[in-house]
Amino acid sequence: MLTDKAGMCAHPEFGLSNLTNFTTVEEQNAVAFNFKGVRKVPMKNTLRVVRERCVGLRECNLMPIRQLMGQAHGARHEGHALSVAVICSSKADFLEHMTSAMIESYGLKCAPPLGCPTCMKSDRRADGPTRLECYGDAIIADINDAVYGAALQQPDFFFDPTAASCNLTADDRTIPTGHMCRNSRSRAIRAVKRRCLGRQNCVFTAEDIAALFPVDPCPGHTKRLTIIGTCMKSQLPLDVEDFLLESHFGFVQLESRRFSYTTPAVSQTDGYQMRVTFQSSPSAYQSRYLNTSAPAVWGVETRRGGSTRRVHRLMATMSLPDYMGSDGANYFMFRVRGRQFWDKGGVLSVVQKSNERDFCGAAGTGCNLKGCVPAKGEPADSCTFDVRLPGEAQYQIFLYGVTADEDPGSTVTLEWKPPSSCQLYESGCLNALNPDSCLKLSREDMPWQPLAPGKMPWINCRTAYAAEVVSMARPVHSRRTVTSPPALALDSLV
Repeated sequence: MLTDKAGMCAHPEFGLSNLTNFTTVEEQNAVAFNFKGVRKVPMKNTLRVVRERCVGLRECNLMPIRQLMGQAHGARHEGHALSVAVICSSKADFLEHMTSAMIESYGLKCAPPLGCPTCMKSDRRADGPTRLECYGDAIIADINDAVYGAALQQPDFFFDPTAASCNLTADDRTIPTGHMCRNSRSRAIRAVKRRCLGRQNCVFTAEDIAALFPVDPCPGHTKRLTIIGTCMKSQLPLDVEDFLLESHFGFVQLESRRFSYTTPAVSQTDGYQMRVTFQSSPSAYQSRYLNTSAPAVWGVETRRGGSTRRVHRLMATMSLPDYMGSDGANYFMFRVRGRQFWDKGGVLSVVQKSNERDFCGAAGTGCNLKGCVPAKGEPADSCTFDVRLPGEAQYQIFLYGVTADEDPGSTVTLEWKPPSSCQLYESGCLNALNPDSCLKLSREDMPWQPLAPGKMPWINCRTAYAAEVVSMARPVHSRRTVTSPPALALDSLV
């Protein structure tokens, strides 16, 4: 019989069903006992029974032991005894513990609408980097407060810097400043938002802080950056966790929401910011899985102008083989068509699960759709981007768009081509009896490929060159300048 008159069994720390010749020692922690050489029932079986019959009760009966726990191997005719160590707690603490356990088991930690706080404190002269980070798959969804100023003048502000465990309440997420010398609070918050929103963790070095605040608000003082943010569970389809076979696309999904003007995001040309814009717009009116990304129908009604906007996300997952992204300048091409989809802003974003960097765009924050121009020979409503992707890795592809106008049946198209070192093999290459029927198409000659669930087309790649021409521009000359050939922009690993 397990009994606790003051509280209840909250969590079994240890459980063992073993022979009666085991000697117990009172007033000691059973977890520290040495059971080496003792014939016993597997501990996982014992713990399962104790949890099922005792957790949440003031007392529980675990007799008869052998019928409940089973018998130790090789001890069929010998008596058994049960040794258990548990933690007992008050009813309030027990309910809090069980709620936390349920949240963890269902992956709901930092779930909307409250999320959970995350904090950071970093002096400008600190030796190493400091991180503002979130628990699990949550992202930094808002910056509640940010203060940059004289470190020694800041009032005491103590918190647990562990990710998502700041020990702060939802009603009090402000940083005390007193009469300290500091930068403008609103400017500090906006600067941190621009750098951190949408990321799982945001790293600050002394150089990063100096670049973020180029004007010294307090000359002669050691400066400190203190931040309180909100982590929010990332709102992605459950399929994003599925294992992907090499050379496969996982799924293609389209979701549209009513744009929220209260979004914390400060930009619609940044993939991380657009992720926050999408998540902070909770009213979804369509969400469905697609068989292809070319085309994807997003228009469901007739709208013209007005203050109401929509934010859309076309998403896909893919797994690249090692040969399709080996050493060298491996540039994949992505083409987006349907400019109405990003009329008020949009971004193409290609990230890995860690979400640490965006492979699209020179700044590592996504490819801006709003300012793009069609490539030579491409349709007028298209944008084309070169994205360098390492092989043998899994990627998440996001296409975000903000619209004011809409027509039923409006579409957007997202297509891709492999690096220039690859060839597309047509179906005739499967005919071993007729090698002449095998047609191999270079990247220039092959058609654009849709993102579609399942195996990728048959593509074979050689080792990529160390450098590749990614753009060409003709320099501007004065009348006396001799005309020269177009300048080449090269990407090289050397």
